[in-house]
Amino acid sequence: MEKTFNKLFFYYLLILSSAVIFYISNYSFIDNKPTCNNFVINVYLYLAISICLIGLFAYLINHILFNKTSNYYKPLNIDFIFDTIGTPFYFLSIAFSFIFIILISISSDFDNENIFYNHALWLLFLFVIAITLFPRFKDINSYGFIDDAILITSLIFVTMTGFYYLFSEFFNTFSSSIGMGLIVALIVIIIIELIQLLFGTYSASYMKFMSYIVILLFSLYVSYDTMEVVQKEKLCTSLPNYPKLSIGFFLDVLNIFNRVLFLKSK
Repeated sequence: MEKTFNKLFFYYLLILSSAVIFYISNYSFIDNKPTCNNFVINVYLYLAISICLIGLFAYLINHILFNKTSNYYKPLNIDFIFDTIGTPFYFLSIAFSFIFIILISISSDFDNENIFYNHALWLLFLFVIAITLFPRFKDINSYGFIDDAILITSLIFVTMTGFYYLFSEFFNTFSSSIGMGLIVALIVIIIIELIQLLFGTYSASYMKFMSYIVILLFSLYVSYDTMEVVQKEKLCTSLPNYPKLSIGFFLDVLNIFNRVLFLKSK
């Protein structure tokens, strides 16, 4: 049986995180304040460090839960993982993730003096997201597909980012229509999922179909959010709120990753 939370991968994450933090400190800040210089690159840097921090937080959670036990490196049954975390605590983490994302969404994009507050809120959001993702990293039925899911998600993200730059004129011309269409599609999917959760039973074929739909939707969101970041660069005069500006990309990646992992792990 292969190991979960291998120390070698942890060292890779530390090195990558250190490199990204170095670039953020040197290119995203001037005199300890966020700058508009390299705006789009800075948003991508914050996305990169967000993903790295999810991994590091997951290692921390694994250390807290299974330190000095035989289960530290062992993939486990999902029920045992939830029992160890505490199911109420897990669902409380989900609730807090919604609270934090709402607080982030209502913060200002620019001219915001609350730099520490914005970053603290962002870090708390990433930590509770790491708690919700942790069972998938440790689950015996899904841990072996994490690498594949990361690779596929990365390919989708790069492809759909390039898709915007190839057809930027189309996106800029019909931005309002595209945005409204994506919002309506997202609301419809949420309603369908809630109805199915409350009154129906999930079948494998239904979950597979919905996963493909969600992947397609958030792939389009990657292109749309790329357009929004490029447009906001033109509006930036001072103090961009990079944690908020990167969160759209992060949620796109998170939803694509979750559904890809589900399809891979069956």
